Amino acid sequence: MDITTGQVILAYIEEYLNDKNRLTKEWNDLCEYEADINKTEAAQLPHNMTKNRYSNILAYDHSRVKLDDNKESDYINANFIVINLYSFF
Repeated sequence: MDITTGQVILAYIEEYLNDKNRLTKEWNDLCEYEADINKTEAAQLPHNMTKNRYSNILAYDHSRVKLDDNKESDYINANFIVINLYSFF
């Protein structure tokens, strides 16, 4: 880790130490968040429509695979999946 990264991490930790309620507030915000699991806005953008093999099978926004940070070219019609291993036993 270089010195700049260390300074950023220390500044981040210092912000939390100076505001005792910040961590609790962020935790509460995370607990209250609910993703719209049926939202497919990225798949329906005009520049992404040609990337969908079928027009009625779209990638969900909450779990879609993003290729990079460029909003114009990060879309492919793919979603991450979670497998519950306990269901196999």
